[in-house]
Amino acid sequence: MRILAGFVCALVVGAQEPTSWEELRAKGRTALDNGQFGAAYPLLREALDVAQYLPKTDGRYFTSLRDMAELSFALGRYDEAEPHLRLAVFFREQQVGKEHLSLYPDLEALGYSYYARLMMPEAA
Repeated sequence: MRILAGFVCALVVGAQEPTSWEELRAKGRTALDNGQFGAAYPLLREALDVAQYLPKTDGRYFTSLRDMAELSFALGRYDEAEPHLRLAVFFREQQVGKEHLSLYPDLEALGYSYYARLMMPEAA
């Protein structure tokens, strides 16, 4: 997967293979923001893979989960966004508590992922 990410990155962005979470995320976000979803996926996926080995309290893990959810939404893959959003909410709740306002955007996105799949009881 790393070789593929480097190959896509070199083709799309014209750079060497990214090596750190920051580089992977920056290049992945640039591709996502420019609508280059095929290029964004391997970069953001690898950034999430890197972040999984960091402490769960590290903001990079939470950020990578949200990035993957956003990419899934952009592709209309709401079922793929759900597990990322669930984990993002879970780990964010551990940091700030279950009733903190900063949870709202992720809870709203999670509800929308249910709504978009006509899972009304879960969306409510």
